[in-house]
Amino acid sequence: MPVLNCNVQTCYYNKEKMCCRDEINVEGNTAEKSEATSCGSFEEKAQGKYTNSCGCSMQPEDKLAIDCQAEKCVYNSSHKCTAGNVQINGVSATTSNETNCASFAK
Repeated sequence: MPVLNCNVQTCYYNKEKMCCRDEINVEGNTAEKSEATSCGSFEEKAQGKYTNSCGCSMQPEDKLAIDCQAEKCVYNSSHKCTAGNVQINGVSATTSNETNCASFAK
């Protein structure tokens, strides 16, 4: 499983740049560059709606399964990410469209 480094500080599942989900989904089936991808698992951590900590019961993990819809990415093998390290960007995102997989390589 890839090592995930998530910079999306506004995501409900982000805790210390790790993810509290057991798997994420990278979208962008026709992407030609990383900016055309997004984290489909993003959920905004809205003020007052969630606490400052991760909003799920799982412990954050630095390695997790990544379903990948970016068909043109060299790391996509049957819709699973095979990259050793994956960087998700979008520090102050409010929607999944404001995130991207910086590890995308055509």
